[in-house]
Amino acid sequence: GLLLFPFFQKNVPLHRKTVLAIAGGILCTACGAWYFYWLPQVVETYGFEHYPMRSFREGAREIMAGLPKTAERFYVSAMKSYVAFALYLFGLVLIFVKRHRVLLPAFLLLSAMFVLYMLKSGASFYDHNYYIIPFVPVMAVVAAYAWGRVPVKWLRVVLLLALAVEGIANQQDAFRIRHDEKIKLELKAIADSLVS
Repeated sequence: GLLLFPFFQKNVPLHRKTVLAIAGGILCTACGAWYFYWLPQVVETYGFEHYPMRSFREGAREIMAGLPKTAERFYVSAMKSYVAFALYLFGLVLIFVKRHRVLLPAFLLLSAMFVLYMLKSGASFYDHNYYIIPFVPVMAVVAAYAWGRVPVKWLRVVLLLALAVEGIANQQDAFRIRHDEKIKLELKAIADSLVS
C-alpha cells in the first residue's frame, strides 16, 4: 500500500513509477492468490478451518458483533502505544482538515482496501492480533506526520521518549516468563517420560 505514495508525486520519473507498479502488481497478485485462491482451497480440501475467508456480508456481521474487540486491535494491538494512537488520531484530523494532497488519497485508498481485508477475515481479524499488521505502517505514517507538525522541538523529543517508554512497558511480559505460563516448563519432562 505504501508503494502508492510515489504515484502522487510529480518529481518521481515515469520509468520508476512503471517499475514500482510492476513490482507492486506482482506482490499484490501473490498475496491475492494466497488469500483468495490457495487459502480457500486448503480449507475446502483439508478442512483446515483456522483461517476461513468469509463472504463480505458474513464478515461484516462478525466484525459488527465483535466491534469492541475489533476497535481494540487498532488502539491496543496496532502500535502498542496510546501515545502513538493519539498521534495517529491527531494526524488523521490534520490530513482531513488540511486536505493533504498525498496522504489523504493514499489513506483513503489503503483504508478502503483494508476494510475489504477485514470483512473477508471476519472474526479472525479480532481473534488474532496479527491481522492488524498490514495497516500498522499506514497508522505509523499518519502518526509520524502529526509528530512532525508539533512546532516545539522539546515536545517532539518528549513524545518520542514517551513512545519508547510506553512501547517497552507494554512488552514487559516478553522479558520474563509469566507465573501462569511456568507450568509449560514441565512439559518436556512429561513428554520425555512418555515418549523415547
